[in-house]
Amino acid sequence: MARQPDGSQKPYVVYDHAFLAYRDFAGLASHEDQEVVAQLPAHWVTAHQIHALDHAAMSAAVAPYVDTAISKTVNVAEEYPYEAFVGIYR
Repeated sequence: MARQPDGSQKPYVVYDHAFLAYRDFAGLASHEDQEVVAQLPAHWVTAHQIHALDHAAMSAAVAPYVDTAISKTVNVAEEYPYEAFVGIYR
């Protein structure tokens, strides 16, 4: 969603490059997005399906190979326990 000057919100569809490449490779480019998602292998997950600590672990895994800063969004469900959330950044 993107906030508009009048305060309303406008939805935008954003695609991951790997998703688009897989869709094209699998010959599914002409299919509806939900059809493609339904056919993805089990190891393809959304950011909200990954545990919050695993988001941090991804950053840690690539950090030795990055000579600048890393910016990583950690997606945390609303019902995620506060005590667990605080531990993500330690």
